[in-house]
Order: sequence, then structure tokens, then C-alpha cells
Amino acid sequence: MTAFLAANQQATAELSAMEPTCVTEINGDHWPQSASVEARNAVVDVTLWYRRGWSWITEGDARTLVGLSEKKEIFETPLSAVRVREILAAGSAVTQAAFEQAASVPAPEVFTDPAASDVRGLPQWRMYASTL
Repeated sequence: MTAFLAANQQATAELSAMEPTCVTEINGDHWPQSASVEARNAVVDVTLWYRRGWSWITEGDARTLVGLSEKKEIFETPLSAVRVREILAAGSAVTQAAFEQAASVPAPEVFTDPAASDVRGLPQWRMYASTL
């Protein structure tokens, strides 16, 4: 699992460095959202991992997940904050190991950068370190 998460981060960093058109070309015809190349590029351009350049889960992502889970179109049953905490805490040690294996990118201060245009916060392994 550690190797998979580290490889996912490496792929995220490499894809984020590419133009959206190159990313959509790699993905080929596996785009159920839209048939147009312009729409596909727009999807890539606004995707969170693409904009961030890293794939680690943060406390802001966890809060967003709890909120999204209340939408019946996406989830059958809402997730409680406690349940999300349990799930993320269970994987925090392996995620931290993957982060370290992936050269600890991004720098720790990037996770809590107040100037960021997306929700962030402490990374998974830092927010749940006390529950391990």
C-alpha cells in the first residue's frame, strides 16, 4: 500500500506538470463526462489534485467529504465526521510512510497555506497521529 500511495503521488506530480491537453490524451476515450476535448481539458484544469500537484488527503478534504456525503445523489448514507476520522486514522501511518517515500512533497507548510485557493489543513497523518 505504501508503494502504491507513493507511486500515486509521483504520477500526480508528473501529470500536474503537464498541460491539460496532454493529460486528456493519456486518458484517451475514458471520459464519460463529455465528448469534447475542450470540456475534458476544463475538467482536468479544475481537478483538485491537478491544481495542487499532490494527492494527500487533508482535514479540509475530510470536512468536504462529510458534506458531500449528505447529497443522496452521491452517497446512499451520509458519513459522520466520526466515521471519516476512523477511516482516515486507520490509514494514516501508511500514508505518512508513503509521503516520506515520495520525498516529503509538498513541504509541510503548503498543507496549511492560508493563501491557497482550495480547502486544506493538516495532512491525514498529522491530524490523526494522536489516535494511532
